[in-house]
Amino acid sequence: MIKFCIAGNNNIAVDLLYFSFKYFDKSDICVLLNNNDINRNTWQKSLGFFANIEKVTILDLEDVQKIQNIIFFSAQYDKIIKPDRFVTTELFNLHFSYLPEYKGMYPSIMPILECKKYSGVTLHKIDRGIDTGDIIAQKKYLIKNLTAEQLYKKNLKEGFNLIAENFEIIINKKYKTTKQPVLNSTYVSKARIDFSDLEINMSQTAFQISRYIDAFNFRVYQLARFQGDKINKSKILKTKSTLKPGTVLSRNYESITISTIDYDIKLYIDFCDDLLECCKNNDIEKTRKIISYIDHPDFITKEGWTPLMIAAYHGSYEVFKLLIENNADFNATNFNNTTVLMFSKDGYVKTKDIRIFDLLVKIGANKYFKDIYGKTIFDYCEIIDILAYKDNNYCNKQ
Repeated sequence: MIKFCIAGNNNIAVDLLYFSFKYFDKSDICVLLNNNDINRNTWQKSLGFFANIEKVTILDLEDVQKIQNIIFFSAQYDKIIKPDRFVTTELFNLHFSYLPEYKGMYPSIMPILECKKYSGVTLHKIDRGIDTGDIIAQKKYLIKNLTAEQLYKKNLKEGFNLIAENFEIIINKKYKTTKQPVLNSTYVSKARIDFSDLEINMSQTAFQISRYIDAFNFRVYQLARFQGDKINKSKILKTKSTLKPGTVLSRNYESITISTIDYDIKLYIDFCDDLLECCKNNDIEKTRKIISYIDHPDFITKEGWTPLMIAAYHGSYEVFKLLIENNADFNATNFNNTTVLMFSKDGYVKTKDIRIFDLLVKIGANKYFKDIYGKTIFDYCEIIDILAYKDNNYCNKQ
């Protein structure tokens, strides 16, 4: 009999799924998937993927609404829950803001965009409104200098901790609630932000502009723009602006210095897309030119790949070597636990060039790491029977 339901997606829903195994048998648990959950891990975990791995029941919302005495948890679920359609009242939601502020959309953007000093996460009952239910527990924290991506990841971590700390009192129905106050209550609709136009409005203070850049710094989704360039960070200068806001004072390959309402500001151009193209095309000259402008070489794409994985997959040996020289993690894995070494195996199949695989083995890449399916590189070598691997004893388990 189903006793517990997790509705949602991404890392927090998957982490909650595995946490719930401490309290419920797998046969007592079900999940509801978001519309965009394609049962494949990308830059975040897929609840559908892990539910299938663990053989946990996947249901539709209409089925869950009919289950008596179920405990229902929403963690980044994409549908509005209507409590009157459930036969249970034990309906809970984790929201990524310090309620009553920022109900609704974009809670990892709005506090930064509006120059707030803090944000937080809230565990609350679900009622007929949008994030308006009575509060069970909250965490509040400073968000100074955080980007939207950093705040989102902090919300994931703190949100899961908040659920874990209150899980037993919820499933034992010993929790207490507090009504949300009217003061400082705000709501953000989906229409509030037009992501097709993230051009920086220079008729603001330098501080406002810097927070705007931070608010949209979430590379797998978007970055702020200035005159066609993607901008990933800024530096407020000590010089007071004397020219019209938006006047370009200087420009070089790396950055653009601009006047604002009060202080001049330096905007730094993002080169991550350029690096990804270099990894696909083995463009070593351009990689040499831009590598020093990349904050760290192990950023994640939407697919959950690092640049090193992409270079390995495409057999881009010179670019791969340069990334290694710049401290790229050659033992990095994606959420399928696919290693760089496994990507290099695919690169060999595509290009018949074994140099990347050879280099990884020589520098000590972990040959015994198991992916989500329990396979090591040895298993994949045996499956595809690569003669060159065996000739070089790379797949020799002895």
